[in-house]
Amino acid sequence: KVGPIHGGYTTQEEDVFSNWMVTETAGDAARMNALFTATIDQQWGLVDTEGAGTDTWQGVDYRAAGASPRIFADAWAVRACRLSRKTTAGPVYDSSR
Repeated sequence: KVGPIHGGYTTQEEDVFSNWMVTETAGDAARMNALFTATIDQQWGLVDTEGAGTDTWQGVDYRAAGASPRIFADAWAVRACRLSRKTTAGPVYDSSR
């Protein structure tokens, strides 16, 4: 289940993810959950999203000391997704652009 989503994230991953969700679903929570389930649910990201664990669905420890940048090569790709321009007023996602 997708939690609350907004345009105020300052971290890149959360900001791009929320932009994608809002743009593709017009902010409708049921549609966000359906999109998440159909694409990356239990396929990418942290296994325990509420705890402090580092286990990922991909089986990669991205925090490993001295890890090669190549470990990021498996980043999940969602094909043909749309993103919106982010405005500073709000902040909000402007899906008209």
